[in-house]
Amino acid sequence: MTNTRTVLTLATMLVATTVAAPFDSERIEALRFLRVYGFLKDDGESLSSNNATSLRRALSLFQEYYQLSGNGALNAVTLHLMRKPRCGLADIPDRAYSPIARKWPKTRLAWNFQVASEEISRTAETAFALWAANSSLTFARDPLHPDILISYRTGVHTYANRRNVGICPAAFDGPGGALAHAFFPSGTTDFTSKIHVDDSEPWHVYLNKDPPDTHHLLQTLTHEIGHALGLQHSMRNDSIMFPYIPDIENQFPVKLSIEDILAIQNLYGSHDDGNYPPRRPRRRASRRPTQRARISAHCDAWTPS
Repeated sequence: MTNTRTVLTLATMLVATTVAAPFDSERIEALRFLRVYGFLKDDGESLSSNNATSLRRALSLFQEYYQLSGNGALNAVTLHLMRKPRCGLADIPDRAYSPIARKWPKTRLAWNFQVASEEISRTAETAFALWAANSSLTFARDPLHPDILISYRTGVHTYANRRNVGICPAAFDGPGGALAHAFFPSGTTDFTSKIHVDDSEPWHVYLNKDPPDTHHLLQTLTHEIGHALGLQHSMRNDSIMFPYIPDIENQFPVKLSIEDILAIQNLYGSHDDGNYPPRRPRRRASRRPTQRARISAHCDAWTPS
């Protein structure tokens, strides 16, 4: 009888361990994701009760951000979205800085895609043109002195320009996950904003629809350029600044939403606010006074006091 109870107890513990292990690994995965993307600010790694409370609050915030059901519970829909390819920048950034300071103090910017093929350069040029068409900004390629430098990087990586020493704080995690990340402008003219694109991803560089299981480079570059100009993520899934790659039917053509246009114009104005010289006021043709006006003027000049 005792042996039977022992066997049953061990079997129960084995089943409990088997069920708990995947769930705990999913919670750890969710904790890491929520910290990386700004939904969870603590630095703990344990699954304590306090940590579980923080996890529920962070999950609830994530689900609210993306309009998911769950009420703070870690469910399959939430995990599925967390695992989809996306931008590597946080959805909820540190709000300690002034947003006005995170913009370029000029509207004419130079860019370069480091060691890029003709197709890749054309794709980048198209992405910049989308922002230029809807703001006072103008862009020109300058391989030697770019304000915005784009490069392919993989895994743990350094910066592409020699002025920045050290290792980039945001390592790529291989295919899937973070596709690219960018650095916001500093507000100074001598700053170089970087855009890093994960070279381990299957990129499609042409401007038409993607082959299966590839990522649309134009879509990603347009999004990351938005960051390099000072824009944050958007909660609207029709925005180019939405963090996740849109569904295939919503990827073409790549375009800015009304929210994107208003956001970039709030920072830099529209075409009418810059770039174009002010129009000279037209001179109206002078008309000779009529005979009655000449007589009236003559009489007024000689009216006795």
